Amino acid sequence: MFRAAAAVVVGAVLLLAMGPAPAGAQDSLSVAPGRSCPACRVTLTPTLALGWDAGVHGPTTESRVARDSRGRYFVAPTYTPGTISMYGPDGRFRGAFGTEGGGPGEFRGIQNLVVGPGDSLWVVSGGGRITVVDPEQRIVRSVTADQGAMGILPRSDGTVAVMSMAGGGAPVLDATGAEVDRLELSTPPTDDNPTTGQSGVVALPDGRLVALHATRYRLDVLDADGSRLRTIDRQAYWFPSLELASEQEAMQHIQEARTTAMTFGAAPTSAGEVWVLAQRVNMTSVRDLFAAFQSGAMTQEPVLDMNELLDPVLELVNVDAGQVVATGGSTSRLLTSLMDGEHVVGVRELEDGIIVLDLWRLGVRGR
Repeated sequence: MFRAAAAVVVGAVLLLAMGPAPAGAQDSLSVAPGRSCPACRVTLTPTLALGWDAGVHGPTTESRVARDSRGRYFVAPTYTPGTISMYGPDGRFRGAFGTEGGGPGEFRGIQNLVVGPGDSLWVVSGGGRITVVDPEQRIVRSVTADQGAMGILPRSDGTVAVMSMAGGGAPVLDATGAEVDRLELSTPPTDDNPTTGQSGVVALPDGRLVALHATRYRLDVLDADGSRLRTIDRQAYWFPSLELASEQEAMQHIQEARTTAMTFGAAPTSAGEVWVLAQRVNMTSVRDLFAAFQSGAMTQEPVLDMNELLDPVLELVNVDAGQVVATGGSTSRLLTSLMDGEHVVGVRELEDGIIVLDLWRLGVRGR
């Protein structure tokens, strides 16, 4: 999932699809840069590392992490295609399950892991396949959703809401894969904002939902049935379309070094606030990329180190007030996901080439 989203960033940079932030609707809140608590800073406290003892079942730079109520951690994809690694509460490797393929108990191209009701594990893999695994790692069932499926929200009645980059609302699928409902998560498309897809959704303690926009720093706050209550639009100057800008407009954008961003994950806190993991484009890297493109030194889309192009940013958002409480947590190590409302995951490469996923406890200093 991260590689696909990162490709969107690279493609957008190369196409120079730059422009002003969209105007908000009447029921939208436009959140300017800054914080409602100027003294507050996001803090990250190291807790444990996953993968150092997993061998061929170790994590990759694209791995996702999910934790169940027993404190076990599940990681995928791994260096062994089609497998999901399991770690104990102490971070030690406990084993792996699954094989590569399209049959029962098999996975191909694992994209996401989510812990659902009763410690069930919901696995999103290639082709929009969603597989439910019980706490003993036995396959319960599989359903097929839209091939662009990204975020999922398992529900207590056994159904699952599925988000897609294509937008058009989130279908709610039953155990047979039939659509039994639809959450209208997306804001209506406009000329400035033709893309309305959602990349994920999280549930607040009171049952409300917060949906992430697929290509903007935008949060839609919804009631339990998916009706939109408000939109929080962070002033981040993301690319509103893939139409070519003029060279003058592109240069102005780069010279002003406007912040660009997109959301990569979110997790609710017990207090009803939301942690948001965003990736901001490193404008120095963009200038270098643009200069190489203009000089003719670069004739095709390069393979870029996303650690160089994107800077991770963590923010705590009060969705009721429409305010960013605290910002921080940026690190040269790529943050890959928010595992829950308490921890964020990062990637580190050891000297022998082994990838380790670091877990940091989230907090706010000065509040």
